[in-house]
Formats: sequence, structure tokens, C-alpha cells
Amino acid sequence: MKLGLLAEKTRYFKRNEKGVKRMCKIMEDFAKEERNEEREEIAISLLEMGKMTYAEIATASKLSENKVKELAEKINTK
Repeated sequence: MKLGLLAEKTRYFKRNEKGVKRMCKIMEDFAKEERNEEREEIAISLLEMGKMTYAEIATASKLSENKVKELAEKINTK
């Protein structure tokens, strides 16, 4: 029973035009979220080093300066 349902859903996401578009959107969102997490990790590392300004870190990590300030506040509250 479960295997049939899984096979049906898999076919939908692989062969149905709407399913393929939906899966592409899901994967794009996932990739975007991963990139943002990596950028935040880079910014946090640079903040912990303490050698760059918020503007320089924002440029290096491709985050907004406000986001860098927000991350700095999180680090300082730990």
C-alpha cells in the first residue's frame, strides 16, 4: 500500500508538468536557504575574528549590513 502511494507521488514529481514545476520550486527554495545559511556562517566567522567592519563583512558575505548587525547582536548575547 505505502509503496504504491510512494510510486504514484514519485511519478507525479517526475512526469507531470505541474509536479516537475513544483519540485523545481522546492529545490530552488532549498538551495537559496542553504546559500543564506552559508553566508551567515561566513559573516559570523568574520565577526568573531573582529578585524572587519560591518560594511566590509556585509560585502564579503553578500548580506545586508543590517543582517550583519543582527548576527553580531546574537553573538554578543551568547
